[in-house]
Amino acid sequence: MARYGAADKKSSVTEVSYPLAEVNNVAEEEKQADLIMKICSRAFSAAPGPFFWFSLKDYPNNYYGLIREDDTKRPSFTAYQVMAS
Repeated sequence: MARYGAADKKSSVTEVSYPLAEVNNVAEEEKQADLIMKICSRAFSAAPGPFFWFSLKDYPNNYYGLIREDDTKRPSFTAYQVMAS
């Protein structure tokens, strides 16, 4: 940001997601959690600012959420919680 004359500004990371190909696929859910850790680490080290996940909860036929349709938490929920604290 400094090279653009905005060293005092924070960047925002918005609408990040990792859609799961299928419901209750443990390997895919672990990839989603790993992605959150990697993206947050890189984003916060570059220019810490707001970070927004696309969807907190799944909805029919769209599995982007940190929480499944049945209200159970995915590993990515915990990863997001760790990175947000």
